[in-house]
Amino acid sequence: MHDLMHDLATFVAGNGISIINSKEKIVDESVRHVSFALWLYLRTFLLSRQDFSRDVIAHVLSILEITVPNFRELRVYDIGQTTIEKVPSSVNRLKHLRYLDVSGNNEIRTLPNSITDLQNLQVLNVSSCHRLKELPKDIKKLINLRHLYCRGCWSLTHMPRGLGQLASLRTLTLFVVADDNSVAKNVGGLNELNSLNNLRGGLAIRYLGYVKNGIINPNLKGKSLLQSLTLYWDLQYGNANVDNEEMAFQSLQPHPNLKELVVCKYRGTRFPSWVSSLANLVNIKLRSCRCQHLPPLHQIPSLQNLEIWRLNDLEYIETEGQATTFFPSLKYLKLYSCRKLTGWRKKTDDDDGDDSTTISISELLQFPCLSQFICYGCPNLSWIPQFPSIDEFLRLEKASVQLVQQIFTTSTSSSSSSSIVPPLSKLKKLIIWDIEDLEFLPPDGLHNLTSLRQLEIKRCPRLTSLPQEMRSLTSLRELTISGCPLLSKRCADKKGEDWPFISHIPNVQVDDKRIQWEGCYLIEDEEKSSTTSEN
Repeated sequence: MHDLMHDLATFVAGNGISIINSKEKIVDESVRHVSFALWLYLRTFLLSRQDFSRDVIAHVLSILEITVPNFRELRVYDIGQTTIEKVPSSVNRLKHLRYLDVSGNNEIRTLPNSITDLQNLQVLNVSSCHRLKELPKDIKKLINLRHLYCRGCWSLTHMPRGLGQLASLRTLTLFVVADDNSVAKNVGGLNELNSLNNLRGGLAIRYLGYVKNGIINPNLKGKSLLQSLTLYWDLQYGNANVDNEEMAFQSLQPHPNLKELVVCKYRGTRFPSWVSSLANLVNIKLRSCRCQHLPPLHQIPSLQNLEIWRLNDLEYIETEGQATTFFPSLKYLKLYSCRKLTGWRKKTDDDDGDDSTTISISELLQFPCLSQFICYGCPNLSWIPQFPSIDEFLRLEKASVQLVQQIFTTSTSSSSSSSIVPPLSKLKKLIIWDIEDLEFLPPDGLHNLTSLRQLEIKRCPRLTSLPQEMRSLTSLRELTISGCPLLSKRCADKKGEDWPFISHIPNVQVDDKRIQWEGCYLIEDEEKSSTTSEN
């Protein structure tokens, strides 16, 4: 084995290596790597993720396959991201092993069942082994296993039966529902989760569309330490059994301590009522769901981040009447590709005024703490509640002209009220992209943007000019204009018609061309040219 270790060390370390034993007294000054022939007592082995060639890695791994099983005292064995193709079955000789990491090895398709002989194993990490199809069938024998990391193992077809017997398990990042878990001998159903009440951190459940009768009992409500829950349905819309999916979703109610809920490709028409009762939720992400109605999310007092992606049948976020509280903690709101979304709240009888002077309930709604708003690909959205305290980021991309006008018109009308801080006056960055019908920026709406530092306007072909109110944006440091041919002509140089409105801005870029002003940038260029001539 001594010769094998010499080969291993040479490949890993290159020149400047000496293998010595305890009898040798002198070490040459050129030596950089030393072994004291204590390999059999090694406790930790980590193979460095350096940029070795594939041939070198293959040779090293072939040596490890022979040598590592002889490290009987090994506690940590980490060969993650090393292009290893398989874990040798002889790994079961490492009786004292606590930590085994083979993550990021895309060539691994199966794990040897001999891993289950490692009854002292506490951590098994197979994350991002994209081709891994199954976990060891006798996994219930790993009685001391505490952490099973398998996020990113998208080829897993099922979970092994007996997983629920791992009483010490605290981390399970992914559970895969099998296509037909009623007949397969070694396949565990969702009831395996029932007794795993020590789970904490994040849990993702995938292929929920395979649930046949809608009746499941994973006892998520009993997992008080779970912080994040991700639910994937993952099947095509045409195969949906709506009643089953709604019934299954109802039975997945988590403990009220949950902080994050992510729902992907759910095909029911509505969400279960328990969603709005999760008072400690901080993050909600809804992606590619078919539902037409959402629960009253404004009732969740701790909600800070709301993301809604590709809900193609959603017309309104809410249809409720008067709200006593309205998103009291929401900071980040992101709406992506909701093609049918028309407004935030569908009008009810309480919203209708008797004449044009009556202010509706909807018009009084405000996000009191919103710091960032992104609206992308929602061409029919024409109205959204006010966000007077927004301070970080406002992005309107492939949005309607009506929404742009409403946001800035609302800010103008609100600024004349008794509010201490004018709406939009804290905003730092504004992005307006891909709004084809936008012909002008609301002049009055720019007055309040006193803190704006960065403005980007791209691919708005009908935008003809900038208003002279741009002069009032005294904090603006960067202006970028691109893909706006009519506007570019007026801003492309210092002789352009709109240049007087933007001449105070230090950094102006029009169609990737930087226009310098008569300040520090011009002086900087003069200094560079004088330095060059002196040299």
